Formats: sequence, structure tokens, C-alpha cells
Amino acid sequence: MRKHEKYQTYETNNALAEEIESIQRYDNIFAEMTENFGLDTSIPVHDIDFGCLKFRVQMFEGLCGKFSDYGLKYIRHIHFTCAQSISIFDYETSLVRAC
Repeated sequence: MRKHEKYQTYETNNALAEEIESIQRYDNIFAEMTENFGLDTSIPVHDIDFGCLKFRVQMFEGLCGKFSDYGLKYIRHIHFTCAQSISIFDYETSLVRAC
């Protein structure tokens, strides 16, 4: 945003618009996932099942694209789909619909 404010070019405007769209996309995907599954993301992260998490992150990236720096903040939501025993079928279906 600061770069666009400083230079006010077509390129900085497009870059800003793409970044805002990406942020909104991540927010929407994970808000929908949280609502659909009733995820409680306020509880502390304990006992991470790294196998489950890795598989689900790979599935997310295969269906929705590689995580951006902003999107990485939502990895904990994916952890909670593992911790709260959301089936892999339901998780995949949710991603297909959201992405």
C-alpha cells in the first residue's frame, strides 16, 4: 500500500489489488471452513499430528494454490481440522467448494 501511495503507477496499483484479493480469498476460505466445521481455533495448539497436518497442507496447496506469506497464518486452522477429527473427505469437499 505504501509503495502504491508513493509511486502511484499502474503496476503498483495492480500489485496492491492482487494482494488485497489474495488476502480476502484466504480470509473467506478459512472463515467458511471454520463455520462449516465449527472449528474452535481459540484453544491452545497441543499435540500436533504432523503427518495429518502435512497431508492436509499439501491437499490445500494442490487444490487452492501455494500458501502466500499472509495465508500461512491459517496453518493453525488446518491443524484444528486434524485435532478436531474432521474427516479427510469433508475437508477435501470443503476445499473444492471454497477454492
